[in-house]
Amino acid sequence: MRRRTTARLRASLAVPLCLVVLVAGACTSSSGTGAGDRAPGGEISVRRFGARGDGVTDDSRAIQAAVDSIGPAGGTVRVPAGTYRIGSQVVIRHDHTTVTGDGPQSVMKLLDGATSNMFVMPVPFGTSTADAVVRDVHISRLTLDGNRNGSPQKAPTFLGIQILHAEQVDLSQLVMRDWPYDAISVGVGDKPNVGVTIRDSHFIGMGRNAIHLGFGSNLRVSGVFVEDTPSQQWGPAAGNAVDVEVEGLNSFVDGFTIENSLFARAGTRTAGYGVALQPAFGPIRNGVIRDNVIRNHQHGVFVGTAEGITVEHNWVIADDNLATGAGISVFSGTATVDDNVVNMLRWPVDYGWAGVLIHQPTAPV
Repeated sequence: MRRRTTARLRASLAVPLCLVVLVAGACTSSSGTGAGDRAPGGEISVRRFGARGDGVTDDSRAIQAAVDSIGPAGGTVRVPAGTYRIGSQVVIRHDHTTVTGDGPQSVMKLLDGATSNMFVMPVPFGTSTADAVVRDVHISRLTLDGNRNGSPQKAPTFLGIQILHAEQVDLSQLVMRDWPYDAISVGVGDKPNVGVTIRDSHFIGMGRNAIHLGFGSNLRVSGVFVEDTPSQQWGPAAGNAVDVEVEGLNSFVDGFTIENSLFARAGTRTAGYGVALQPAFGPIRNGVIRDNVIRNHQHGVFVGTAEGITVEHNWVIADDNLATGAGISVFSGTATVDDNVVNMLRWPVDYGWAGVLIHQPTAPV
């Protein structure tokens, strides 16, 4: 049976106030619970375990020891201001764990030549998660630097934060910088992630995607700023700001929200979407993409084969874009596209760019 794409389009002259404020860099989401909102079971500093933060020493073992010291009651690991070099991944295994810093000046940076993620939960990458899960984890107020220029090129698994199987995770007030691959990846383990929020964070110069949602439900991206530069190893701005792509057999993404965010990049003739929904190995269902500003991507929003998708109140701008694409593109499935502004201030006639593109020609519009 042929799938049906339903799109409703209505012009709007009003831009949501939050988006205007977000462009100025001041918009944050009001919901969600950050590490600073919790009463910790106890707080310890990574310095107590020997971390130096001098920009030279490999502090990964000291930070791992601090994280491992959190008991069943939970607690907070504090990373004071400094530059902590990381040579191996830090695994978060215990429930009710908070890792927080003093703001952007608390920097964790991969060592030159390191071949590692930075944070992973609940087990090291490559280990089965069939019987492993971690709950109630908070990471906030840190700069996580992938050191792309000092790392091997085309590294396949360089991720700032990899969530394999977790429930109720809050990532907030982070600066994610220069990751050779994805900055944050949700999936793919043996079971779905539930209740993951990524909010109020800044992503700069990713090698592929800023955020990858690959397996889970009740996933939320809110109040983030993704900016890319034309120096990425996959080609100039070759990745997506948010990539909802199911990877792994028997995986799915069911129930997600991407809202109140700014995805912006400089002009480029290569690939790259603001928000991409790509089923790959499993279904994508029940998602909302709303109240975002999306600037100069090949497709502002790309809806592949997905069901129950709402795209509303977004402002898609092309004022320095040289790639063939569309403001909003619906490939197949069921989607409601309503009350968006698509503003083509610069129309790259030589390459072709459409405001809204419906790929399935028999779909009612």
